[in-house]
Order: sequence, then structure tokens, then C-alpha cells
Amino acid sequence: MTSLQTVRLSELREVWEIFSGWYWFITEYHEGTLAFGLVKGWENEWGYVDLAELRRLKRHSKVWQVPKRNWALCPCVIEDALSYSRGSRVRRSLFPAILGGSLRENHKEVEA
Repeated sequence: MTSLQTVRLSELREVWEIFSGWYWFITEYHEGTLAFGLVKGWENEWGYVDLAELRRLKRHSKVWQVPKRNWALCPCVIEDALSYSRGSRVRRSLFPAILGGSLRENHKEVEA
């Protein structure tokens, strides 16, 4: 962990989101359905989360899991050397176009 307000991309195991803009960044699994991570709500705080509760809310379309390819775009997430060395799809798919690469070149990079 780099600060109390952020989480490293390489530490993430799951990311959940709700329509109100709250996020649950799961970094550790514990016994049963208990997990630990950063919650971004009215305030950011580290604590324990019941994954069974998140899954129950998902069945009722109240929350959803953020696809892994989008984790780097979430608030409070910072990329670190470990995530950079693994190659972020977001970085490879978006930044070449922003820096002047064509979308066709972009697509080829993501497929590689």
C-alpha cells in the first residue's frame, strides 16, 4: 500500500462498483467470504468486506464487478512497477492512439 487513499494495481484481487460511485477494492482474501481492502465511498477507508453480501447485491443488480481490464481506470488505483512489467491492456490500447498511433496499430498491440 502506498498511502491510505490509494491502492496499487498489482495488489488488487477484485473490484466492485455501485451506481452511487462507491468502490470496493479487494486486496486480500480471508476465511470464508471475508475479504480486506479499500472502500471508496463518502470517505476512503481500509477494512473488511463480506464478499457474500456483495454477491447477493450483484444478483439483485445493485453492484457489479469491474472487469480486470478496467481496473487501472478506477479512482484510487495507481499503477506500480509490478503492474507495469505485466503490461496493462489499458496502457497498450489507449495511449498509442493518444500519442499519435493509429487505431489499427492500437488494435494490433492489444491482440499481441
